[in-house]
Amino acid sequence: MIIPPEERTVAVLGDQMSAYRIFVIDRYVPEGADLSALSFRLDIRYSPTEKNSALLVKTVTETKIELRWDIIQNDLPYTGTMFIQIRANDEQGTVKWRSAEAAVYCEQGISSEGGFTGDLSELETLEA
Repeated sequence: MIIPPEERTVAVLGDQMSAYRIFVIDRYVPEGADLSALSFRLDIRYSPTEKNSALLVKTVTETKIELRWDIIQNDLPYTGTMFIQIRANDEQGTVKWRSAEAAVYCEQGISSEGGFTGDLSELETLEA
C-alpha cells in the first residue's frame, strides 16, 4: 500500500469522527478476480502484540473500489507510528485478499482540557 507523505499523519490523539481516509483499490486484480463482493476491514498494529481492526465503508464503481475509514478514538489510542493493512474476504471465507502494510502516524495534541481547574477565562466562557 502506498500512502503519500502528506496523508501519513491520519489524526491527532483524541480525534473522534472528525478525520477519515479513503483508500482506492482496483476492483479487479491482475489475475481477474472481482473484489467488489468482499467485506473490507482495516487492520491496525500498534506494537508486535497490540492490534485492532476497523470497518471500512465500501463504494464500488466500474473499475475501482473506494474504502472509507472513519477514524474514531479507539482506532488511535497512542501517538506515534502504527502500521495499517486492508484485509478482505467473502462470507464463506473462501476468497481472501490483503494489501501490503503501510506506516501511518497519530500526532500528540496539547489537551488543554485535561488541566481544567473549574475556573473559566473570558475566552473559555464565550466558547462554552
